[in-house]
Amino acid sequence: MKKLEELKPLNLSDISDFDEMLTAMSKTSFGGRCLGEASNVLYQMYSKPSFRVLTISGAMTIAKMSLIISEMIERNLVDIIVTTGALITHSLTEAMGLSHYKCDMKTVNDSELYEKGYNRIYDSLESDRSEEVWNEILIDAIRSFIENCSSYNLADKYFHMGSKDITFYLGKCLDGSSNRSILKSAYNCGVPIYIPAFTDSELCLQLKPINNLRKRNGLPELRYDGMFDLDDYTFEIMSSVNKNIPLGIFTIGGGVPRNWAQQVGPYLDTINREKKLEGQSYAKPAFKYGVRICPDLPNYGHLSGCTYSEGQSWGKFCSDKKGAMLAEVMCDATLVWPLLMKGVFQRLDKNK
Repeated sequence: MKKLEELKPLNLSDISDFDEMLTAMSKTSFGGRCLGEASNVLYQMYSKPSFRVLTISGAMTIAKMSLIISEMIERNLVDIIVTTGALITHSLTEAMGLSHYKCDMKTVNDSELYEKGYNRIYDSLESDRSEEVWNEILIDAIRSFIENCSSYNLADKYFHMGSKDITFYLGKCLDGSSNRSILKSAYNCGVPIYIPAFTDSELCLQLKPINNLRKRNGLPELRYDGMFDLDDYTFEIMSSVNKNIPLGIFTIGGGVPRNWAQQVGPYLDTINREKKLEGQSYAKPAFKYGVRICPDLPNYGHLSGCTYSEGQSWGKFCSDKKGAMLAEVMCDATLVWPLLMKGVFQRLDKNK
């Protein structure tokens, strides 16, 4: 039996900052220990050479968590973001200086909200007039994308792109804005943003009227190609693996972003089955570091709630014998994510 580690009472009188709080919590029990252990894994991932993937689902921009993401990017703690179209769309509202509003859940009338032009996201509201602003930015982004693409051919019926291209040029369009935003921070720091479920978002829906206009003017329609994103993401991951740089993943929520970011291993398994016929194969990547904040339980059976140990059975994460460092916090991210990141930022700053 391994040597037992003694628990310590949480003494608030000895604590002066968030880092000290998380360190002390790691020596307690239950959810508090989970959060403290998550801070230790993140610190190891961020303080040592590693390739860091951040996946985000849920309305985190509506919940006003966006500047946490921006600071993580600006501190060079993120190499790739995988997220939802909704998160990026709502971040455009913030980027353009527009607002989200509190909603009184005791008196809310959704039919009345619809008539007045507001969309509800749980306890928050957004004006559907924001779509006019999104559309203007998207038009500028598409124009910039096409003008800067050397493969553009007027004879083509369709012009193919990945979501990474759109988010890059959205960031470029916002670069002159005085407002801090996820897209602007990612553009300035060279962090690609992938939206694997791009067609499941208002961002994508805005492409239809743009394409109708382009078609009437005899210009190629824009077509989203998800394989562009998958192959590009796989290349980025394998570039690090080939340099023996450990992989790390920090997941907020679950959903498509989490699964898509982790499926590079199974994707290469599929490719390797073909390559073996040619006497070749690619190394299989697996994440060494992993932190997940999600309230979903594993017994629901969906990937949002599945544990990292389940991911090990798929080869998505390193085995315990290979030094995997994994931590999971089963909680609403808006409750613990700010505390976690503030503490990790402080620890990194102390140990520069």
